[in-house]
Amino acid sequence: MANIKIEKGSNNVFKDLGYANPEERLVKAELARLINVVLKKKKTKEKWTQAKAAEVMGIPQSKVSLLSRGIVSGFSLGKLLSLLTKLDQDIDIVIYIKQPAKKAHKNLKGCFRVIYA
Repeated sequence: MANIKIEKGSNNVFKDLGYANPEERLVKAELARLINVVLKKKKTKEKWTQAKAAEVMGIPQSKVSLLSRGIVSGFSLGKLLSLLTKLDQDIDIVIYIKQPAKKAHKNLKGCFRVIYA
């Protein structure tokens, strides 16, 4: 049996894989996930199609398709936030003063946290 090396991750897969701008990539991925949560609810309750979602968000249906697959490379952070507001979502941005590592709360690592109710 081969020895397997296990490394503890950083809570940011993009950082762990060596991508450029890992914090921005993580935020964009989370915003896309939230957009998809809202769209899934709309599809279930109101029978929305991707065409209807595109109409409401003011983007081409092909962009909705990209979002549904988690592809966010063509979207800015501002655009993703704008799409959430077009889906009747309220957005609060909270900035925390960075604490020294020994005082930081273990669950607040990273550059943001999302509370979705």
